[in-house]
Amino acid sequence: MLHFSVGEFVAEGDAVFMRGSMAWRNKRTGQEVETPKVDFWRFRSGKAVEFYEYYDTARVVAAATAA
Repeated sequence: MLHFSVGEFVAEGDAVFMRGSMAWRNKRTGQEVETPKVDFWRFRSGKAVEFYEYYDTARVVAAATAA
């Protein structure tokens, strides 16, 4: 991982969204990829009960399979 940058948080009720970005370098190909990233969390009684992570998986796969 080259970086993980948090941009902003939005919270409403028991849900929290994080918008940011991340970048990786593939060890095999040397290709770097940067992509926006969004996380969704849901909390209940102070504990995380749901989590989803969204980012551009097509870019990540392209970096991993580049010649």
